[in-house]
Amino acid sequence: MKKILTLICTLLCANVLLAQVGTELYDPNYRLYYSITSMNPPEVKIIDHVNNKEIFEIPSQITYNGQIYTVTAIGQGALRRKSQDGVIESPFIIPNSITSIEADAFSGQIFMTYITIPNSVTSIGGGVFYNCSRLTSVTLSNNITSLPAYGGYGFFEGCDSLTSITIPNSVTSIGNDAFRNCSSLTSVTCLAETAPTIGSNVFEYTPDTKTLMVACGVDYSSWEDSTTWANIQYTDLDIFRIGNLRYEKISNTEVKIIDCNDSVTEIIIPLSVEQCGISYNVTSIGSGAFANCSFLQNITCLATTPPTLEDNTVFPYPNIASLTVPCGSLEDYSAPTSYWNVFFSGRISENGYNVEVSVNDETFGSVAVESDCSTATLTATASEGYVFLSWNDENTDNPRTVALTSDTAFSAIFALIDESSLSEDAEFAELSVYPNPTRGKVTFSQAIEKVEVIDLSGKTVQTYENANEINIEALPAGVYHLRMTIGDKTTTRKVIKE
Repeated sequence: MKKILTLICTLLCANVLLAQVGTELYDPNYRLYYSITSMNPPEVKIIDHVNNKEIFEIPSQITYNGQIYTVTAIGQGALRRKSQDGVIESPFIIPNSITSIEADAFSGQIFMTYITIPNSVTSIGGGVFYNCSRLTSVTLSNNITSLPAYGGYGFFEGCDSLTSITIPNSVTSIGNDAFRNCSSLTSVTCLAETAPTIGSNVFEYTPDTKTLMVACGVDYSSWEDSTTWANIQYTDLDIFRIGNLRYEKISNTEVKIIDCNDSVTEIIIPLSVEQCGISYNVTSIGSGAFANCSFLQNITCLATTPPTLEDNTVFPYPNIASLTVPCGSLEDYSAPTSYWNVFFSGRISENGYNVEVSVNDETFGSVAVESDCSTATLTATASEGYVFLSWNDENTDNPRTVALTSDTAFSAIFALIDESSLSEDAEFAELSVYPNPTRGKVTFSQAIEKVEVIDLSGKTVQTYENANEINIEALPAGVYHLRMTIGDKTTTRKVIKE
């Protein structure tokens, strides 16, 4: 019995020794060689091949000594062309288990016709498709950040059957010679929200008839200088960035926010955004959209109806930012069942409209403002010796209450007046001014020593001495005030110029 146990232990130990990181395995079903990269979890990467199948398929798992290993990587040069290959033109099928493809992985593989790099791949090496001369179609992972070179070989260099390529929006840089000698290339679409940096000779020996299609509003001037394009077109993307926010189209008229700049401290959520000349309404905010924006302090949402929050992961938690909402919307945003209230309870306020006031001369008088988010009451108070004439829009109410629908400004017009004239001294008791309105001439029923014509800004635009008549034909149509002086007495009259 003791010998049997010893033998079993020996066999088990032997298997353990075989199944170590770095151990090489061969899979006869797919004719692929692997190297164990991890025992916990059990993972392998492809390091070589002997394949003559018409469809070059990579498994997502293999079994060795009863242990299942996940295939997570394609090693350097692992699937490049071998002289003994007898395979005809073939697609390459990569499973979603693959997260990494190393440099030179498929170089010279002349039998590859098309390939999809799944979104599971987040790391890709240089020169991966160098000299894959029959490659006509490639779909790249949306999670790779570069198309690098390797050992002097560009990423797609020599792929002279490749006619078009779409570069995903995750790519931020394109290495030297990336598309050099891609002699059939006719269309390049780049979805990046910021033009990726490009190395030297990226498009050398590609046709001058090729088209570049890029996102609206993105500056691709560096690409324009790198080669000759037949034309550059702009496309309305399903996912696009404006300022600190990223949006995703959910219909022909609506978008949702899906992400924000991680370092931003203040955000304005707009009512609508424009992409390629098309306006879309900000109607929902996606899961985790602001979750990584941990520096947020102030958020202003301009929608009167609260946008839908997909779940309770939209904003970071705990969340210390304050929320400002449109006037009249506080109740909706603060509803107990609203996710907005969950995130911002006690920190939601209404955004009133700004009311700016001024006077034609600060020595003439002043204006006081009392307002809430929807109305404002303006009260003009004249200084001693002056009188309030009107507001800049010709309204003469004082106090004046206005409904607010946007930021606005008002100016009070005051004029100099002798208080004794308010009782209509004998000098002005019978004074009449006609015609009023007028197209030009204004006649007085008596001679006036001095007449000043004042516009609504309070500026004196004409002055007359000892006049029975004046002519304001040269002035623009509008309302004017006539300040008239006889002796030491002054009065004002309003006249309308047609």
